[in-house]
Amino acid sequence: WVYSISSSALSLEGYISNVVLLCTLVIVHVVAITLFSMLPCLSRLLYNRYKIRNEMSHLYSLTERYQLSENIYSAKVLNTIILFICATSVSGAALYWLINYRCYTTNLRWPLESCLDLLACFQAIGVCVMGLRSKESLYAQFRTFICRSRKVKDCVPTATNPITLVIPVEQERQVYFDAYNRAWNGI
Repeated sequence: WVYSISSSALSLEGYISNVVLLCTLVIVHVVAITLFSMLPCLSRLLYNRYKIRNEMSHLYSLTERYQLSENIYSAKVLNTIILFICATSVSGAALYWLINYRCYTTNLRWPLESCLDLLACFQAIGVCVMGLRSKESLYAQFRTFICRSRKVKDCVPTATNPITLVIPVEQERQVYFDAYNRAWNGI
């Protein structure tokens, strides 16, 4: 919704003044920053509430507890991505203001326009890097997608001798949930 409101405001560039356009973009991004900076706090609060309830009574299954903890992690990743987008967009709005209202000379205008163009590229690259560095499973899915092979062994790392370094999916899932259950119950 941040992009759609920004794009809608930019499409009205010839109809409304540039000051109103700039103020609209800044207000939208400030609201987004405020909203998404509160998101991990709310997610953690809900997680702690459900965790306390679960410790008192075993109403929640292991998958529900796992989903609650994953929601916190997803909220943190989404928070960093949105804050990065908003910060680069507000920086772009500041550069736009400098180009159109403060720098009338051509010798300073050209480098600022180049910075504005590079800022859009930096924003796209930064979001991709944050997405790939967010979690190991996301990176593994991306690697599998790039591999585009039907054979699983082509995307699995192997040692110098042909011994596969991974365990079957069922065993991995069982080991993971056993460890998660022990950590949750404090054993």
